[in-house]
Amino acid sequence: MSAAARLTNEEFVAELMQFSYFGALSQVFVIEAIRRYADQVAAAQPSEVDTPFLSGPVWIGVAKEIQAKVYNQYDVDADMVVQKPD
Repeated sequence: MSAAARLTNEEFVAELMQFSYFGALSQVFVIEAIRRYADQVAAAQPSEVDTPFLSGPVWIGVAKEIQAKVYNQYDVDADMVVQKPD
């Protein structure tokens, strides 16, 4: 796909959530994936996520911000989350 034909990140996420053979279940999948990754990064140490291109503390800050928004949107408390260890 040429760069001119690529979707923006917002368009791509909207496409993932709106167009699926499985209907609205794709929305649940995307939100759950975001929540799980935000939880994982929020629990990490900065050195674990720090790269030459990403600041560990900033990446964790982004994760915590997104985590809080997801939890607030769906009235989730941290103690309600059950996740199997990787």
